[in-house]
This record gives sequence, structure tokens and C-alpha cells, in this order.
Amino acid sequence: MGTKRTTIKYLDGTEEVLQDEWSPFGYHKEKTHKVQVDPNTGEAIVSKHQVYHGGVLPGVVSKTETTTSRSLRPVKSIKVEESSNCIITTACTEALGFDDKCEELRILRNFRDKYLTKTHNGRRAVEIYYRIAPELLAILEGDPERDKLLRKIFRNYIRTSVSLIKKGKNKEAARIYVNLLAYLIKWCGTRISN
Repeated sequence: MGTKRTTIKYLDGTEEVLQDEWSPFGYHKEKTHKVQVDPNTGEAIVSKHQVYHGGVLPGVVSKTETTTSRSLRPVKSIKVEESSNCIITTACTEALGFDDKCEELRILRNFRDKYLTKTHNGRRAVEIYYRIAPELLAILEGDPERDKLLRKIFRNYIRTSVSLIKKGKNKEAARIYVNLLAYLIKWCGTRISN
């Protein structure tokens, strides 16, 4: 889960960075990369898969497209970096001055890994979250209301979820998580349409 970035370093000293992308607004596309090395030539073979959707949430696929290209240069190394942090929760706790090992982050990461990702709907919610969160943070960076919004998210969604998880009310906590997704999508949509 989360974001994925692939860095290809070539023997000639150059490098190429492939960032998987997803835009959650309007007519959007999802772009993922798969990189292999040709065993005969040592060249990178990059497959780029794009899926185009027609609505705010993933649903009906309008079009898919896969392209494959060769680097025509021998590869020195391929490094894949994936992030699985609680992106929005981390931003909220940082805005409040908490550290990366605070109770809220530990509880929510555990909840994500041990409860949400064990069900189909939970996995889908987590997938959507990780797709919209980076774009949300990018929009937030230039917003003068950034810290105010992050504190509101923490107070209304994160603290409430943590409290429910502590009481063993996982279904209710999952519902709060889905409500947070809806709130974030609506908030981002208003920023993009302006």
C-alpha cells in the first residue's frame, strides 16, 4: 500500500525515476510501472500500465493502455521504494507537535494492517486513501488553513477512531475511516475546482 517510486541507474551514470501516479478527481488515470532487466542485453524493459476512470472514486474503467519500452542502455541497478505510512495522520500529528512513534500513529497503523486490510471493503478504503493522500498533501502545502484543517481532521476523525479502536469497536472505527475519505475527497474537490 502507499506510494511507489522506481529509480533505474544506468552504467553510463544517468538515472531515470518512475513514480506511480493516481489522480482522484474528475476523469482521472492511474499509472503504474513494472521494470525488468533483459538478461541478454542488460537493458531495462519498462511496462507502463494506465487505467482511465470517469468518476471521483474508482469504478467503471473507461480505457486501459499498456506500453512497453526499452532503455537501450545497460542497467547498473534498480531500486524500488514504497511508502506505507499513515500519510494524513502523520501530517496531523506533526502539525500538533507529536513524533512519528506517537500512540495515535501506532494504533492506526496496527488497525490498518491487522483489521482494515483483512476485508475487501477495508482494503479498498485503504487503497483509495493512499491514492488521494499525496495529492491532498500537495494541495494542503499552499493552503493558509493547512494547520487548522489538520487539527480538525485529528480532532474529528483520528482521535475518534483511536478511541473506538481502544474500546474494540473496530467496525465503528472503520466507518469513521470511510467518513474521513469522503471528507478528504470533498475538500480536495473544492480546492481543485476553484
